[in-house]
Amino acid sequence: MQAFGQSKGISEVTIQAACEGLKAAQYSPDSLSEVTLTVDHLQQLTGLPEGQVYSLRHFARVWCGKVDAKRAKLSH
Repeated sequence: MQAFGQSKGISEVTIQAACEGLKAAQYSPDSLSEVTLTVDHLQQLTGLPEGQVYSLRHFARVWCGKVDAKRAKLSH
């Protein structure tokens, strides 16, 4: 979340509040891109506006892809 906030110019306070909402609901980065998770629900959890929620979902997908690729590379 810190990297997302920095990349989008979102304040530390806003990112911290979003993190708290996601942690309280026990969401992890990989679950943010689930198609069944609605933008409205993510907005409620994070307090982020719609556009930032879409950006967060995209960022999480890309980030998880990079992590998965690193894990695959290390397991070989």
